[in-house]
Amino acid sequence: MRILILGLDNAGKSSIVARWLGDDQGSIDMIAPTFGFEIHDIQCQEGYTATVWDIGGQESIRPFWRSYYEGETDAVCFVIDSADIDRIAEARRELEKVLMGTEETRQGSRGASVLIMANKQDLKDAHSINEIKERLDLDLFSSTEHDMHIMPCSAMHDAASCRQGLSWIVESVRRKRSPGAM
Repeated sequence: MRILILGLDNAGKSSIVARWLGDDQGSIDMIAPTFGFEIHDIQCQEGYTATVWDIGGQESIRPFWRSYYEGETDAVCFVIDSADIDRIAEARRELEKVLMGTEETRQGSRGASVLIMANKQDLKDAHSINEIKERLDLDLFSSTEHDMHIMPCSAMHDAASCRQGLSWIVESVRRKRSPGAM
């Protein structure tokens, strides 16, 4: 299973990946920004192995995101900083490029499950899932071929919320691979 984890810089992508890798001790506050990408293999439930591509979110790197869609992408995890409401519009534009860009950029992610993780819910300035959903205008994307879900998390203080995201991705991909199973 191939998962791309995308989002603006400082949204918490690498911290979420650290939680998926089993770092429950809180050492994620030492994580440096990802410049370029990192690849991790993660053992998931039901015998699935996920190859996670943690791709940097700096503005200079975002035009290259489309390069990572080569091959089949099973899921995209798009991370939002719930407390940085000033950048929600920017995040929405980048999400739109991922989901509804040109035919060339959509080719590798066609049909991918999409999880939007509203990170940093532990901060006092964090906005609710409903407000983030509204600002992202997720109804615009509801007609796409993606199984889409948004959920709250706190990579710094709630490892379980991050693992729930990975569980949702695995279950969504599993349903797509064996549609008669449900």
